[in-house]
Amino acid sequence: MSCSGNINYSTTNGYDLTEDDFNAGTDFEIDKTLDEYSSISLDQKVRFNISDKSSIALSYKYYVKNIYKYEFYNNDNSIYLLQGKLPVFENEIIGINYKKTLNKISAISFSHQNEKYSKSFYLPYYEEDIDSYTINEETFLWSSPHTSTSSILYNTKLNTHQLLLGIDYIYQSYSSVDIPNTEIQSIFGEDATKNMSETSVFILDNFKYYDIDFNLGARINYHSKYQPRISPSISLMKSIDNYNYRLNFSQNYRIPSLKEMYYNYQDHGADFPIIGNEDLKPSISNYYSASIESRKYINNSIEFYYNDVSNMIANRFVTDENDLIVYQYHNYKDVNLYGFNVSLFLNPLEKVTFNSVYTYTGAESNYEDVIDGISAHSVNLKLKYNPLKDLDILLTSKFNSSKTVDTELENENNLRNELILPAYSISNFTIIKNFKKGNYLK
Repeated sequence: MSCSGNINYSTTNGYDLTEDDFNAGTDFEIDKTLDEYSSISLDQKVRFNISDKSSIALSYKYYVKNIYKYEFYNNDNSIYLLQGKLPVFENEIIGINYKKTLNKISAISFSHQNEKYSKSFYLPYYEEDIDSYTINEETFLWSSPHTSTSSILYNTKLNTHQLLLGIDYIYQSYSSVDIPNTEIQSIFGEDATKNMSETSVFILDNFKYYDIDFNLGARINYHSKYQPRISPSISLMKSIDNYNYRLNFSQNYRIPSLKEMYYNYQDHGADFPIIGNEDLKPSISNYYSASIESRKYINNSIEFYYNDVSNMIANRFVTDENDLIVYQYHNYKDVNLYGFNVSLFLNPLEKVTFNSVYTYTGAESNYEDVIDGISAHSVNLKLKYNPLKDLDILLTSKFNSSKTVDTELENENNLRNELILPAYSISNFTIIKNFKKGNYLK
């Protein structure tokens, strides 16, 4: 048996990059750039070796985060109070995985995972007027998405073909309720639980024909709401001298989420309803790539890619059957993404390694908001030094170039208020002391 785990507690007072006028003679909510919060995360894994051919692994993750926001009251005392509605986020994941080697060429595995996410509201003055400054708190569960995933994988060898066969089953549900005696409403317009499920059967075949490696795949999806669909994939690889040359194609699709289909939030903070659309279609993606990688120098490669995405799901303003303007989800946008990645690994000295990844991303679309938030250039660097066998010294750095965002909601005239966010970089210096049995101090 082996086990591992960690627990992490984080807290911060937050910070604010904006200026508030505390002498304006008014009361106001304080919205920080980063809100004050506290969080706890737990991650545990246990593995049992039933025999030399079978094992079972259990995993558990838990996360909770409390956010604290304040109001300023410009009265005789000029005091700060908690706001009347504070979010609480929780996430719990439980998983189990069983693996068994059947013989020299075959193995099978079973896995199951439950993930539950919840958003609650802590109401510090639920039974009191906030002006009384009396804490009489209540916490209410507001919404809770749940995802259950099960899969069976079987791999074997048939002549020169390495085969992988599998079945995936995904069940999703989303619950949301009105919180009594408050203005907080269910995202569905009423207390409700929405659900859907999907079953996928797939096969992957790896074989060699002359001097070319082939990977052929197909996935058949059966959805509780949509028609069955087949998603193909193909990959070819040929080795010439000290390089591998690859060509890839895959077709994927994304089912609309429960929120995109059933959202009915009439009391949205922007003063207009946000409405789902049960007639949404899946988004389709056709991905192409070509790459060259060195066989002599590991992790040295260059890849070019092109991704054609159609039927994208996005919001737009429409007039409903009651002649009201609503912000509704629709399929109406397409985008072409393209670019390249360059990976480099160097070992200039015996105890020094250097990794770098440069990515260029370009995009084309008739809708400018689709390509908002894309940085054309990004660089990730990692320098590692091992002065001792059990000691690692790391210097990592990340750079993203400037990007454009639209600060206005989309409208029928496509009026935009563009804001250019400047380029930025983040660097970290880390020292890791390794001990026996996988323990370390960081």
